[in-house]
Amino acid sequence: MAAPQTFVILSHYAPVTMGYAGKSFVALDTGQPALIIAELSRGKQHVLRLHEAPDGFLVHGSAVYVTFAHANRLSAFSTSMKRARPMWSSSLDEVTSGLAATGSEVFVALPASDRIAVLNARTGKPLRYIRVGSAPIGLIASDHHLFVTNANDGTLSAVDLHSLTVTATISIGIGPRSLALAGNRILADDVIRNRITIIDPYTMTLVRSIGVPNLWDALAANRRMVVTVNSKGRGGWPEINFIDLRTGKSLRKIPLPDLPSELIMDGHSLLAALPDRHVIRVWSRGTSGGRRRRASWQLFRDLQDCS
Repeated sequence: MAAPQTFVILSHYAPVTMGYAGKSFVALDTGQPALIIAELSRGKQHVLRLHEAPDGFLVHGSAVYVTFAHANRLSAFSTSMKRARPMWSSSLDEVTSGLAATGSEVFVALPASDRIAVLNARTGKPLRYIRVGSAPIGLIASDHHLFVTNANDGTLSAVDLHSLTVTATISIGIGPRSLALAGNRILADDVIRNRITIIDPYTMTLVRSIGVPNLWDALAANRRMVVTVNSKGRGGWPEINFIDLRTGKSLRKIPLPDLPSELIMDGHSLLAALPDRHVIRVWSRGTSGGRRRRASWQLFRDLQDCS
């Protein structure tokens, strides 16, 4: 693996989560509540101030979905014009957790009632509720199924996206939370047992598990590797750990100045949201493509040293 380059694309915010909406980059700021839309190629950013503190976030296509804990509400925003515009807002009457979406539906975990709320993605109208395991937290959607981690049960449920019914539930560990897709596998973190569980979604069987010391609840993956966070790495500092999915061996470790709230991988880079440092930091593969991305991303000045 080539030596990674590291730089900052957003600073002086408190980003807790992020994603791509087409060619724009979107981040959720909780310090001064806002949605930040960044046109990376042009070095511009647009900020939509929010009237209350958000706690959840999902980007799907050109839509951004944001949950608000105090109001028990889900709001949708469009980024189609490279600016965030409100689309709809829907009250859910209870505390929300994870989010997932398809082209026509949005799914919201409701841990207090052990249900998943299904809403129309265009209007926000509630369509139905799906009862799953105890305290659903993490959600992720594939082509045909929605997968749900049930924290109190230590289980993973599969929901058929056509019938909107639970088709299988398996035990995967104690208190699973985050999920990631890695090719034809699903990854779930188990921060109590300090391991990543690998699941075959077609048979709903456990493939293997990978031990990770001091596992933090932030997870990203692609077809060949998973990226985890060791909360107490070398010298007591957090560190990112790149792990080969086939062998379970560590490929590289990179120290962090603070614990990330989220990790995202794309074809060239790993992005880490560091809300306490008010930045989103990027590690790029040392390729020509990475250098081109770095040239455009560095239009956002690195105003704070987080190395």
